[in-house]
Amino acid sequence: MSRRTKGEGTLINRKDGKKEWRFWYQNLANEWVRKSVYGPTSKIVKAKKKTFLEALEIERNAPPPEPEAPETYGDFLDNWVASNDEWTRGTIRCYNQDIRLYIRPVVGHIPIGELTGKNITQIYAGMKAKKLSRATQSRVRSVLSKSLKDAIIEDRLDANPMDKVAKHPTRKKTIVDPLLPGEVKTLLSSEEDLVLKAIWTTFLHTGLRRGELIGLQWKDI
Repeated sequence: MSRRTKGEGTLINRKDGKKEWRFWYQNLANEWVRKSVYGPTSKIVKAKKKTFLEALEIERNAPPPEPEAPETYGDFLDNWVASNDEWTRGTIRCYNQDIRLYIRPVVGHIPIGELTGKNITQIYAGMKAKKLSRATQSRVRSVLSKSLKDAIIEDRLDANPMDKVAKHPTRKKTIVDPLLPGEVKTLLSSEEDLVLKAIWTTFLHTGLRRGELIGLQWKDI
């Protein structure tokens, strides 16, 4: 009698009346694994075994899945802004605007892990060419700095490409020469217009910026 091969298996008559076909097969890792299929007749369990092995062969011969496209810096920025629930609506609006206008068009398509100092320099050059205000340029640099630092924390980057760019010169701090108490008293006492006097009083006691002071409403008091 010829000897059965390892994958041929054995047909077993179970005590419950069912048929069991017990056999060995090689999984996708080329490891030998034992399996059993069950049915009321030997014909059915044989068909089950055949179906299982055919499905396994199809899976074995299937082309490997295409690698996922690497995450771009633009995609990372979108998720970065969307996932931060501590910022105000105004901050989010400004960040999204800066990303859309000044960052994404230049480096948004680049995989985040491939960002270089040269890419950051290109963003700076684009802002300079558009003659953006100092405040806008500073805000864009802040978005770049914060997002790239978070990318390193999340292991999306090995090194911060901003570290390879020359530091942008900072504006010299203005030395503030505040009014003395006597000067404040003189200023308020010399103002005859009650509206302007109220504005000066609020300004001197709160330190509000001009835009905040002008936009102040009764509901804010």
